[in-house]
Amino acid sequence: MRESYDYNSITPGKLTDITDIKILICYILFGVNSPMSKENIIQILCENELADYFDASTAIADLIDNHSLAQTEDGMIRITGKGRNAASELEISLPLSVREKATAQAIKLLARSKTESENEVNIEKCDNGYYVNCKMTDGKDEMFNLRLYVSDDLQAQKVKEKFLDDPAQLYLTIVNGLLK
Repeated sequence: MRESYDYNSITPGKLTDITDIKILICYILFGVNSPMSKENIIQILCENELADYFDASTAIADLIDNHSLAQTEDGMIRITGKGRNAASELEISLPLSVREKATAQAIKLLARSKTESENEVNIEKCDNGYYVNCKMTDGKDEMFNLRLYVSDDLQAQKVKEKFLDDPAQLYLTIVNGLLK
Protein backbone atom coordinates (compact mmCIF):
# COMPACT_ATOMS: atom_id res chain seq x y z
CA MET A 1 0.00 0.00 0.00
CA ARG A 2 1.42 3.36 -0.98
CA GLU A 3 1.80 6.07 1.59
CA SER A 4 -0.25 9.19 1.07
CA TYR A 5 1.72 12.31 0.29
CA ASP A 6 0.91 15.95 1.01
CA TYR A 7 1.33 17.46 -2.45
CA ASN A 8 1.16 20.99 -1.04
CA SER A 9 3.92 20.77 1.56
CA ILE A 10 6.67 23.35 1.39
CA THR A 11 10.19 21.99 1.77
CA PRO A 12 13.48 23.82 1.53
CA GLY A 13 15.26 22.92 -1.71
CA LYS A 14 12.17 22.67 -3.88
CA LEU A 15 12.30 24.41 -7.23
CA THR A 16 10.17 27.51 -6.89
CA ASP A 17 10.95 29.20 -10.18
CA ILE A 18 8.31 28.18 -12.74
CA THR A 19 10.91 28.36 -15.54
CA ASP A 20 13.11 25.81 -13.74
CA ILE A 21 10.11 23.55 -13.18
CA LYS A 22 9.20 23.79 -16.88
CA ILE A 23 12.76 22.90 -17.88
CA LEU A 24 12.70 19.93 -15.50
CA ILE A 25 9.39 18.66 -16.88
CA CYS A 26 10.74 18.87 -20.43
CA TYR A 27 13.96 17.19 -19.28
CA ILE A 28 12.02 14.31 -17.71
CA LEU A 29 9.89 13.69 -20.80
CA PHE A 30 12.92 14.05 -23.07
CA GLY A 31 14.91 11.62 -20.94
CA VAL A 32 12.33 8.85 -20.76
CA ASN A 33 11.22 9.37 -24.37
CA SER A 34 7.71 8.23 -23.55
CA PRO A 35 4.42 10.01 -22.91
CA MET A 36 3.34 10.21 -19.28
CA SER A 37 0.15 11.17 -17.52
CA LYS A 38 -0.08 14.61 -15.95
CA GLU A 39 -0.65 12.89 -12.61
CA ASN A 40 2.58 10.89 -12.94
CA ILE A 41 4.61 13.98 -13.83
CA ILE A 42 3.22 15.82 -10.82
CA GLN A 43 3.79 12.76 -8.62
CA ILE A 44 7.47 12.66 -9.63
CA LEU A 45 7.96 16.32 -8.81
CA CYS A 46 6.01 16.33 -5.55
CA GLU A 47 7.09 13.01 -4.03
CA ASN A 48 10.73 13.86 -4.68
CA GLU A 49 10.19 17.34 -3.22
CA LEU A 50 11.29 19.01 -6.45
CA ALA A 51 8.22 21.25 -6.83
CA ASP A 52 4.85 21.76 -5.24
CA TYR A 53 1.58 20.62 -6.78
CA PHE A 54 0.31 24.00 -7.92
CA ASP A 55 3.58 25.09 -9.52
CA ALA A 56 3.89 21.74 -11.30
CA SER A 57 0.30 21.96 -12.59
CA THR A 58 0.83 25.53 -13.76
CA ALA A 59 4.09 24.62 -15.50
CA ILE A 60 2.47 21.73 -17.39
CA ALA A 61 -0.43 23.94 -18.51
CA ASP A 62 1.99 26.67 -19.66
CA LEU A 63 4.13 24.14 -21.56
CA ILE A 64 1.05 22.83 -23.36
CA ASP A 65 -0.06 26.39 -24.14
CA ASN A 66 3.33 27.30 -25.64
CA HIS A 67 3.50 23.99 -27.58
CA SER A 68 6.53 22.57 -25.75
CA LEU A 69 4.26 19.71 -24.66
CA ALA A 70 1.21 18.20 -26.31
CA GLN A 71 -1.60 16.05 -25.07
CA THR A 72 -2.27 12.79 -26.90
CA GLU A 73 -5.77 11.51 -27.67
CA ASP A 74 -5.69 9.33 -24.57
CA GLY A 75 -4.75 12.30 -22.35
CA MET A 76 -1.07 11.50 -21.97
CA ILE A 77 1.52 14.30 -22.10
CA ARG A 78 4.31 14.08 -24.67
CA ILE A 79 7.21 16.35 -25.46
CA THR A 80 7.30 18.23 -28.78
CA GLY A 81 10.31 19.32 -30.84
CA LYS A 82 10.20 22.72 -29.14
CA GLY A 83 10.25 21.04 -25.72
CA ARG A 84 13.13 18.75 -26.77
CA ASN A 85 15.18 21.76 -27.84
CA ALA A 86 14.50 23.53 -24.54
CA ALA A 87 15.40 20.42 -22.53
CA SER A 88 18.67 19.81 -24.34
CA GLU A 89 19.76 23.46 -24.34
CA LEU A 90 18.75 24.35 -20.79
CA GLU A 91 19.24 21.12 -18.83
CA ILE A 92 22.56 22.31 -17.38
CA SER A 93 20.74 25.16 -15.64
CA LEU A 94 19.31 22.54 -13.26
CA PRO A 95 21.42 20.82 -10.61
CA LEU A 96 22.62 17.36 -11.64
CA SER A 97 21.12 15.80 -8.49
CA VAL A 98 17.69 17.17 -9.41
CA ARG A 99 17.95 15.85 -12.97
CA GLU A 100 19.13 12.43 -11.83
CA LYS A 101 16.48 12.10 -9.12
CA ALA A 102 13.65 13.11 -11.45
CA THR A 103 14.76 10.88 -14.32
CA ALA A 104 15.28 7.85 -12.06
CA GLN A 105 11.81 8.28 -10.57
CA ALA A 106 10.24 8.69 -14.03
CA ILE A 107 11.89 5.49 -15.28
CA LYS A 108 10.75 3.66 -12.15
CA LEU A 109 7.18 4.92 -12.60
CA LEU A 110 7.08 3.89 -16.27
CA ALA A 111 8.42 0.44 -15.40
CA ARG A 112 5.76 0.08 -12.70
CA SER A 113 3.04 1.16 -15.18
CA LYS A 114 4.26 -1.45 -17.66
CA THR A 115 4.29 -4.10 -14.93
CA GLU A 116 0.76 -3.19 -13.89
CA SER A 117 -0.48 -3.30 -17.49
CA GLU A 118 1.02 -6.76 -18.10
CA ASN A 119 0.01 -8.26 -14.76
CA GLU A 120 -3.18 -8.35 -12.79
CA VAL A 121 -3.99 -8.47 -9.09
CA ASN A 122 -7.52 -8.78 -7.75
CA ILE A 123 -8.51 -8.83 -4.11
CA GLU A 124 -11.75 -10.58 -3.15
CA LYS A 125 -13.33 -10.46 0.30
CA CYS A 126 -14.42 -13.85 1.61
CA ASP A 127 -16.03 -15.00 4.87
CA ASN A 128 -12.88 -15.15 6.99
CA GLY A 129 -10.43 -12.97 5.09
CA TYR A 130 -9.39 -12.20 1.54
CA TYR A 131 -8.30 -13.99 -1.61
CA VAL A 132 -5.55 -12.32 -3.61
CA ASN A 133 -5.42 -13.41 -7.25
CA CYS A 134 -2.09 -12.65 -8.95
CA LYS A 135 -1.81 -13.21 -12.68
CA MET A 136 1.42 -12.70 -14.62
CA THR A 137 1.65 -12.43 -18.38
CA ASP A 138 4.51 -11.78 -20.75
CA GLY A 139 2.36 -9.27 -22.60
CA LYS A 140 0.28 -11.87 -24.43
CA ASP A 141 0.56 -15.30 -22.77
CA GLU A 142 -0.38 -16.10 -19.19
CA MET A 143 2.74 -17.26 -17.31
CA PHE A 144 1.00 -18.12 -14.04
CA ASN A 145 -2.12 -17.48 -12.04
CA LEU A 146 -1.81 -17.71 -8.26
CA ARG A 147 -4.60 -17.45 -5.69
CA LEU A 148 -3.64 -16.85 -2.05
CA TYR A 149 -5.72 -16.62 1.09
CA VAL A 150 -4.77 -13.93 3.63
CA SER A 151 -6.52 -13.01 6.84
CA ASP A 152 -6.95 -9.25 6.48
CA ASP A 153 -7.02 -6.33 4.05
CA LEU A 154 -3.60 -5.05 5.14
CA GLN A 155 -2.00 -8.38 4.20
CA ALA A 156 -3.93 -8.44 0.93
CA GLN A 157 -2.66 -4.97 -0.01
CA LYS A 158 0.90 -5.93 0.97
CA VAL A 159 0.77 -9.08 -1.20
CA LYS A 160 -0.54 -6.98 -4.10
CA GLU A 161 2.26 -4.40 -3.78
CA LYS A 162 4.99 -7.01 -3.38
CA PHE A 163 3.72 -8.96 -6.38
CA LEU A 164 3.67 -5.83 -8.55
CA ASP A 165 7.16 -4.85 -7.34
CA ASP A 166 8.69 -7.83 -9.16
CA PRO A 167 6.36 -10.49 -10.59
CA ALA A 168 9.19 -12.05 -12.61
CA GLN A 169 11.18 -12.73 -9.43
CA LEU A 170 8.17 -14.43 -7.85
CA TYR A 171 7.73 -16.53 -10.97
CA LEU A 172 11.39 -17.61 -10.91
CA THR A 173 11.20 -18.39 -7.20
CA ILE A 174 8.13 -20.60 -7.70
CA VAL A 175 9.59 -22.39 -10.72
CA ASN A 176 12.95 -22.95 -8.99
CA GLY A 177 11.19 -24.20 -5.86
CA LEU A 178 9.09 -26.66 -7.86
CA LEU A 179 12.04 -27.91 -9.92
CA LYS A 180 14.32 -28.67 -6.94
